[in-house]
Amino acid sequence: MVNNEYKIDGVNVAELGINGTGESTNNNTRSFRTQVSPPQIVLLSFPANNSTDVPVRPILTWQPPASVVSGYYVYKCTIFNPFNIDEPEARRVAILSNPNTTTWTSSEDLASNTTYHWQVVAFNDSGMGTPSTSWNFRITSVSEDDIVAGILRTELLGNFPNPFNPETTVKFALKADEHLVIDIYNTKGQRVKTLVNSSMKAGIHQIVWNGRDEGGNTVGSGIYFTRMIAGEHISIKRMLLMK
Repeated sequence: MVNNEYKIDGVNVAELGINGTGESTNNNTRSFRTQVSPPQIVLLSFPANNSTDVPVRPILTWQPPASVVSGYYVYKCTIFNPFNIDEPEARRVAILSNPNTTTWTSSEDLASNTTYHWQVVAFNDSGMGTPSTSWNFRITSVSEDDIVAGILRTELLGNFPNPFNPETTVKFALKADEHLVIDIYNTKGQRVKTLVNSSMKAGIHQIVWNGRDEGGNTVGSGIYFTRMIAGEHISIKRMLLMK
């Protein structure tokens, strides 16, 4: 008969008091710990790579890897591959210790007309996983600080948060008093909800969409479009409802 020797973390199974059938051979209980591998690569979700016309405070979103995760490091800068250039800690913008958190947004407006690159790395007790692919997006929206500084123009500023669930706030600016119409459309071109259809004063405004249609019914997950008409100005922005 062949005697097989089994080990767990380098400890002989016989020393743990377990025989070949998995039954205990003594009454002494000993604990052991299995080794957890570093997390797998994180897959980025939003904003999509090479996105343009992104809001000044985008919500960076990613998918959790199919492995044990303790948290995430988020890296962002104006140079490609922010994790792999010298001193990546200088470009680390967040350390998220909640493994269920898969979004991050800046507490300050990002610079307009600027391209940003970002990566996310998961970590656990065994260390850091493989960095995600470096994605980029371009900020072209106007920040509220720019508007206050005196370059106010009629503009649909976008919605925040985006993606959202169950509601989001649509922000817009008017250079002059104007009759305003803001509608929500689905990808079929069907009007889902009219948020505004009235005259409004010049300035910065916002209105909440609760994710419901004209009949008060909750709409499904997917891409929707906000269209703003103010005089001769027409703006359209994309939003994503994720449930």
